[in-house]
Amino acid sequence: MSAFEVRILTEPEHNQWDHLVEQSIQGTIFHSSGWIAAAAKIYNVDCAIIGDFNNADLIVGCSLYIKNIFPGYKIGYTTNKITPYGGCVISNPTSGHVCESETREHEIISLV
Repeated sequence: MSAFEVRILTEPEHNQWDHLVEQSIQGTIFHSSGWIAAAAKIYNVDCAIIGDFNNADLIVGCSLYIKNIFPGYKIGYTTNKITPYGGCVISNPTSGHVCESETREHEIISLV
């Protein structure tokens, strides 16, 4: 039985994230943990990677830049001027059927 868990990745899990980015068709250099951390430092904002795990496997994630607007009020966004691509990165489908793959992607993204 599958056990899904959506949470913010810890720093040691960034290797798992980078592996997902490398193998996913959505992944780009702009999704890599190194790029995310560097861009966050340049813009003086926090960053986080939200991941959805199926048991121990990271199956989808999304990186966020987090800016404090007012005390207790933050906004998150996936891109900035030096990061033109953001959004969800999904593990590659196991099925070659388009309909099955699209259904799987929709279900996975809805968890995040």
